[in-house]
Amino acid sequence: MKTCLALVLAATGCVPSDATCDVDSVAAWSLLPASDAPRAQKSFAQAWTGSELLVWGGETAPSGGEWDAAIATGARFDPDTSRWTPMSTVDAPAGRRNVASVWTGSEMIVWGGENASGDLATGARYNPVLDRWTLMSNVGAPDRRSDGLAVWTGTEMLVVGGWLDWRYSLQIDDGALYNPTTDTWRPIARANPPGDDLVRSAADASATWTGREVVLWGSHFRSAGQEGYDAGWAYDPATDVWRMMSTTGEPGMRSPEVMATLPDGKVLVWGSDELYRTHSDGGVYDPVTDTWRLLPPVNIGDNRSALFTGDRVIVAPDSNVAGSSGFVVDPFTGATSPLPALAKRDLWWPLAWTGSEAIVWLQSAEPRSGQLGGSLKLCQ
Repeated sequence: MKTCLALVLAATGCVPSDATCDVDSVAAWSLLPASDAPRAQKSFAQAWTGSELLVWGGETAPSGGEWDAAIATGARFDPDTSRWTPMSTVDAPAGRRNVASVWTGSEMIVWGGENASGDLATGARYNPVLDRWTLMSNVGAPDRRSDGLAVWTGTEMLVVGGWLDWRYSLQIDDGALYNPTTDTWRPIARANPPGDDLVRSAADASATWTGREVVLWGSHFRSAGQEGYDAGWAYDPATDVWRMMSTTGEPGMRSPEVMATLPDGKVLVWGSDELYRTHSDGGVYDPVTDTWRLLPPVNIGDNRSALFTGDRVIVAPDSNVAGSSGFVVDPFTGATSPLPALAKRDLWWPLAWTGSEAIVWLQSAEPRSGQLGGSLKLCQ
């Protein structure tokens, strides 16, 4: 008997992921409840706690061509009860967008970002069990920035890279490690080797924690009027040492949509938006041997946002094509199956995998808040 995964978006049956899957009925899209849903439509912080989705900060829908002020509120969504619960605002940080954020296993940390006052170098920790915010120490924190890359190592949050000022005129290649237990920051070495004049940033990169290193692929550089994506780096917080990853056999310079540590300790790098070019392929990186294995490309058009379930990739549809369909992709074999198409005005991208459901954000071209919705069952 086939088991089914529920993909939060809609459904009353199975959408086949292979030719042997029995289809009970045709899947369709539906919305989750709007009551108490967060106001943000983009640029928010999110985290999956193991039982709830946290959404905080960000921006509201466009008004007159400009995005509204950054938001200082949020909400928690429980897929078991299909209910939103507003998050406390007591001791919450100032409203902001484009923050660096991680889930520690007990708290969501949000730091940096930007609002009307400019880039920020402050943050806070949110405990969903207690519904309580705790402001973070600023002593030893990195310089202000937005879009900093954040990775949880199991004991510390690494913040590296980002952008300075709302014009995105400067990339930052430094960072620091934050320990929430002691509420302290410690500096880290810069990735750039001596004599290297490239201005790199992790703002557009993706990263994952292997248990020993933070592996980062897709650092952005600018030099002499040129820009692009550079090779990857690995950082060991125990030794404070960066190393450049091998480029032999790598899948191409890109800003990956999926970067995840596999059960065998290897790293999946898949999909991308490479300076407005997309890739529907990838590779597996072995951090022990510093070697790559390429994965088969798939032909699914201009698809960008993606979410890894542990063995499949859920890919959002092409936002520029009316009726475009998303896909479920097996990155290791290249097998694909389409998701139900949406109207052009309904654009979505995935946020969190619960272990049985993928929660996605549904954005309308109309000026209203983003919404979440339904469930779609995929045979596997």
